[in-house]
Amino acid sequence: MEQPKQGKGRSLRARVYLVVAVCAVPAVVGSAVALVGLGQTHASVVELDSQSVRPLAALGDLRDMEGDTRVEVWEYLAADAAGRAEQRTEIAATDQEADEDIAAYLDTHPDSGDERDQRISAGCPCGPASSGPAAARCTGRAAGCRP
Repeated sequence: MEQPKQGKGRSLRARVYLVVAVCAVPAVVGSAVALVGLGQTHASVVELDSQSVRPLAALGDLRDMEGDTRVEVWEYLAADAAGRAEQRTEIAATDQEADEDIAAYLDTHPDSGDERDQRISAGCPCGPASSGPAAARCTGRAAGCRP
């Protein structure tokens, strides 16, 4: 009777470890590549948030305050004398919120030094180089700018 041939080479344990290694190495390399990709994506999302989302949210708040102001002015004009006193306090509160929203919008543009942003931050609709009717509106109010 003939004896079964024994395989020349590795034991069963070594062959199992080899199969596990062949499967594990690509999984680890793939995970490392995925983590690097996620890190780059995170950086892009943070940049998008700071350059687009926050400024647009602040601009949306400003637009909302503009609408609130229009409604309050209409209500002020439609109110009687007693109602106008109450409307003045509401208008002052809305104006304060609008000032805060303007500051929030300007905070999203810290590097901007253009003339429009400088006028907004000063609260002056005229600007330093204004002349004509716009400049006339600014005279008499601390160089035309709101306190």
